[in-house]
Formats: sequence, structure tokens, C-alpha cells
Amino acid sequence: MTRLLVLAIGAAVSLSALAAPVPDSLYRLYATREFDRAGALLDELVPAATRPADRFAVLLEKADFLLDKRHDYAAAEAIYQDLVEEFPKERRLPEMRYRLALAQELGEKYLEAAQNYEVVATRHMKSRFGKDALEAIERCFRKNYQDRVAYVDGHPITRIELDDRISRHPAGYEPFERKEFLLDTMIDNRLLYRAALNTGLLTDPDFARAYWDMRDRYVFEAWQTRNVTDHAEPTERDLRAAYNRERDSRFTTPEKVRAAQLVVPSRELADSLRRVLLGADAAPWETLTARFSTAPDKDRGGDLGLFSRGTRDKAIEDAAFKLRPGQVSRPVSLDTAWALIRVTERTPRTVKPYDEARGQLLNQVRHEKTEQLYEAKTDELAQAVAIAIDTAALDAGADTIGTVDGVTITREHIERRIEQIPVFFRAQFQSPEGVRRILEQVVLEQLILTDAEANHDWLANGAVSRILDRRARMLVDHYTGRNTTDKVVVEPAEIETVYRSGLDEYRVPARVHAREVVAPTRTAAGPRMADCPRSSAAGPCS
Repeated sequence: MTRLLVLAIGAAVSLSALAAPVPDSLYRLYATREFDRAGALLDELVPAATRPADRFAVLLEKADFLLDKRHDYAAAEAIYQDLVEEFPKERRLPEMRYRLALAQELGEKYLEAAQNYEVVATRHMKSRFGKDALEAIERCFRKNYQDRVAYVDGHPITRIELDDRISRHPAGYEPFERKEFLLDTMIDNRLLYRAALNTGLLTDPDFARAYWDMRDRYVFEAWQTRNVTDHAEPTERDLRAAYNRERDSRFTTPEKVRAAQLVVPSRELADSLRRVLLGADAAPWETLTARFSTAPDKDRGGDLGLFSRGTRDKAIEDAAFKLRPGQVSRPVSLDTAWALIRVTERTPRTVKPYDEARGQLLNQVRHEKTEQLYEAKTDELAQAVAIAIDTAALDAGADTIGTVDGVTITREHIERRIEQIPVFFRAQFQSPEGVRRILEQVVLEQLILTDAEANHDWLANGAVSRILDRRARMLVDHYTGRNTTDKVVVEPAEIETVYRSGLDEYRVPARVHAREVVAPTRTAAGPRMADCPRSSAAGPCS
């Protein structure tokens, strides 16, 4: 991504984009979380959209805005319902019905939501959200399940929800009392969740920042799935091509021999020893090697180990690979000596078949395709917009670093991104090189998030289900913290009082560091030690 650290002007926005009923600038406002400006822009676009196609596009975007950015589920549901009725032949009708179901689910109308999800999943399975609708039905089924274990202000907690929680840690909920405790916890969390919503915690600046950071992470993953992961699965053709490329280097085990050497200073001695080794009264190889060899490996019989070509002296390899196990070579000339080579083992060249190598290749090729697709898509995004990054301003510590598609990139963007990195790894990103890497990431995130907003990747079930679950937990945690620990103020005098009341708990006994000398008798210990006072209070012996 160093390509983004230079001044780069992308292609101009096309005339068709300028004429579109929903301008790209709206998605940039979403990506930068300028929701008030986005809402005002939509309010201007709605009455200006006079053609049916424009009216449909703008109202759909308005409903999406209310659903995702404002969490006004009732208002979003009303618009989606009107669009379904007003445009029954619109090609995007399955997408509208999926949105309608989502608005109803978020508004806790689980039965209506399930019915609309079912329509999408059964009649429009090949549409963009067909698979998402099928997965979303399961969420609604959990809430529509008729076996209820509790009601909290009319909201059901079903047996299937309780059993799902128990199944995550079955051993921990074995006693009935633990199941009761879990149910009480689920009831409490529901009460806290509703209280958090009723107090407007969603609009609290601290919570909103944390929520949108979380939400954007899951949207990034949905974008990655749509643009990369869904297309990165290798075909058989991909795998066989990779196998053919790497067969000789990776999946072939070369021929090997296990050999030993006997090195002597002259050919005459080598010939003589070879005759002894091959004679009727042959002496053991190890005996002759230990006695006559000048090589460092003489004490282990001159063993050279198991080796393939290209790993030993060429003269030794040439001799060894001509021998069968048990044979001894003729004298081999080395730089300053002569050697006899004996082969004890030989393994043939083997090639791992494609079927056995396929599993290894699958992950490798998938990873390669993922990187290629990701880089190609981000290159495409970068080429479609204007990017201007001033590296000199970055190095000089300026507040403004550049712009990405009209969005100003500031040092605050970089600092906030660094703060999100775990403390143990943060230092490496605070160097000049580390800051540049973070800048590259900030630019990429801006490009990706804008594209994700334009393509409504937040609607994917993989993002929706995770965002909903995480948001509920975040609301409970923030609400609990605001009303408990955040309100606790401890005065210094209280701390001192508690400290003094439990002073005995903080006492550390006196300790000494000593050494001992053990003797069998008092006399053997020596006169000086024998005369030492036994009381530690008497001080050292003199």
C-alpha cells in the first residue's frame, strides 16, 4: 500500500454518478459518521426525486438511514412497507422485503420478521440476501419458540435461548441452582438493556464512538467476505496448476544415500585398505576407519549421514550415487587426500501424488488468491477517487496529512488508530515507519468503509447478527458502569480508615537471610562456633 503515500489523482467522477439520485457524497458522510449532514441531505433529496425510479432509490436510502444510522425501526419499517406496496414489480423487491424483515426484527416484531424472511428465503433464494434471510430465520425462531421460561415486560425469554446459553458451558450449569442463576442473569440483562435504550444511551458520545468502532469492524469483515473471501476459494484448476509448479521443488523427495568415508593421505594407502576391505579375511570398516582415517568423523565410522545430491563434495557424491548398499568405491581424489566411500542405504526419488498434496495446496492457494483479490479491489477503489497524501506534512508533525476522496485525513485519525492497538504492540507503530504503516491503514479503511456503505454491507446477516449481539452487551456494560462504578467516589480519608482497620493484614513479618554450616559434633564445629551465644539477640560471634 505504499502506492497511497504519494500524490495520486484518480479518475474523475462519471457524469452518470453525478446524475444518480443518491450521490456518492452521502456515503462519504456515512463513512465519516457525519449523520446530521447525511440526514439533511436525504431530506433535500426526497422531494426532489420526481421520477419513480429516483423516488424508489431515495426512499430506500432514507429507510436504510433510519434503520442503520438512527435506529428508528418503526419509521424505517413504514417506508419499506410502502415501497413493497408501491413498487410490487421492482427487481429489488427481495432486497426490500429483507430490509422490512430486519426492521421488524429490530423492532422486536419477531413473528412478522420471520414471515418476511421466509418469503425471501423460499421465493428469492438466488437474490442478494437469500442466504442471509435463511440464516436470519433462525434468530427469529429463537424468539418465536413457544416454550417460554420468562417474560420481561412482555418480552419473552424462550427455552431455546436458555438452552443455548447452557450449552456453551454445560458443566458449569449442571446444578439446577446454576440454571436458575443463569435465567435470573438473562432477566437482569434484559431489564438493563431496556433501561439503557430508554435513557438514550445510544446517543451518548462515548458509547456512540465505541459502538460505531465495533460496527465498522464487522462491516469491514462483511465487505471482505463480499469482495474477497467469497471469490477466493480455489478451483481444481487452480490447485493442479499450483501442484505442477511446485511438484519438483516442494512435493518431490530426491534420491538419497547413506554413506561413510575413510580418508587417507595417499592413493597407495587407499588402494591397500580397499584390498583389505574386499579380501577374503576382510577387516571391519569401522576398525580400519578408526585406525587409518584422517577425517574428524573417524570415531563414528566416517558416517556422512543420509544425503541427496548438491549437499556434499561433488567427487564424494559422484562416487556414492554409483554404488549399491554394501559396496566400496575405488579411491576418490579429494583436494589433499584420498577417500574410500561405502554406501549402506539408498532411498529412491519419490513424488507426493496430487491427491495427497491437495490439502496443503488448498490453504496456500486460498491465501494467495485472497491477497491478490484484496489488492486488486483496493487498487480499483484507489484509482476511482482523488487521493492526496503529503508525506512531508506527516514527517513534520502537521495536523492535516492529506485527503482521500474529499475526506481530510488528520493526525488525530492516526493517533486514534494507534490507541486501538494493544499496548504490548503499540510501540512499534509509534516510530516514523510505524506511523506511515498506520497512515496506509487509515487511507485503506476510508476507501473500504465508503465502498461498504455504498453497497450496504451492513445488511449482511454475518454483520447484523454480530452487531446486534455485541451492541446488547455493550449497552448493558455502559449502563451498568454509568450507574454503579462511575458514580463511586472514594475519599482519601476512607482509604486510610480501611487501611488502619485492617492493618494486621498488611504486616510483613521480619525476615533474615542466613547460611548454615553443619558439623557432626559440637567440637568438630570449632571453638569459635562452639562459643557463639545461642541467642540471635547476642549478635555475631567474634
